[in-house]
Amino acid sequence: MSRYRSEEDGLKARIAELEDLVQATREERDRLLGVINQGPRAKEPFSRLMYRLGRGLGRLFSKRPRREQEGVEALRAHVAALEAMLVTLTAAVEQAAAAEAEAKRQARARMHIDNP
Repeated sequence: MSRYRSEEDGLKARIAELEDLVQATREERDRLLGVINQGPRAKEPFSRLMYRLGRGLGRLFSKRPRREQEGVEALRAHVAALEAMLVTLTAAVEQAAAAEAEAKRQARARMHIDNP
């Protein structure tokens, strides 16, 4: 047995690392969206229902290509897809954080107007 990892083992390790990072980023995004009453952690039941409906419709009409590759090529494609997803999620987290900060700023502004 070789002491060096094969390319396939290296790609599988990278996929596991990226999947953990994507999961953590999704949880952070969902937490931030829940603060502003959006996403799966929204305070209002109607907002949670609309989120789930939108996700379901998105999956139904998704034009995501099916995996046709095998072996190392499939793993490389999966790594590329995870990296792209991570970039998208990171941007969503930044946007949600900005929306949360704006909501807090507006709440503080309302408090100063109500309490002179």
